[in-house]
Amino acid sequence: MKGKIKAIIFDLDYTLYDMDQYLDQAYPFVAKSVCELNKVEYQKCLECLTTCCSKYGRLHDKLFNFWLGSMDLLSDENLENAIEAFHGFQINKLYPYDGLISTLQNLKQKYKLGIITDGKVQTQKNKVKCLDLIKYFDQITYTDLLNTSKPDPYCFTYTLGKMAVSPKEVIFVGDHPIKDIKGAVESNLRAIRIVNGAFSKMADEVGCEPETRIDQIEELLMYV
Repeated sequence: MKGKIKAIIFDLDYTLYDMDQYLDQAYPFVAKSVCELNKVEYQKCLECLTTCCSKYGRLHDKLFNFWLGSMDLLSDENLENAIEAFHGFQINKLYPYDGLISTLQNLKQKYKLGIITDGKVQTQKNKVKCLDLIKYFDQITYTDLLNTSKPDPYCFTYTLGKMAVSPKEVIFVGDHPIKDIKGAVESNLRAIRIVNGAFSKMADEVGCEPETRIDQIEELLMYV
């Protein structure tokens, strides 16, 4: 890549670790919360949620609506309970992608490193802690604290300000073609898309394509 790079900023979920690890434990927790509130068999709740995940996608923004509706349990109270349970779940251990730690150790010798992550701040902070990543990063931006989320350019400009770098000096690495790549490109950052996780089959946004695509995080070392 051309130009002097001073910083590399990453997304978190599906970029630095497989978020399915988190969802595999969070959704049973949500199912348990709902079944206890409604005196419904837990296994039935979990099976219906699993079916909806397969049909609509594990991160569909109306997943809980579809799930509760499939069990004739859709109400404001149950929906609020499910959402609160999901955001309140705290995992104890997560594992980064293979090769991530050695890649970060290599990059940290040459560049400032940052993270921009969406989601409830306490949930995301706990993920970073469980992954044991704090020591590698100079700046971690939790967009929840900014009352916004990617692809809002403010998420990127705020982080760049904290890291004292300009857009032309930064590469952003993320998995989501809209939130990560479009957001970075429209903020005048260079972007690399890691093709992993739930959004790997989503097409790049026309006019906001990444400079390159990688399949594994270690491949980043070939481009910086």
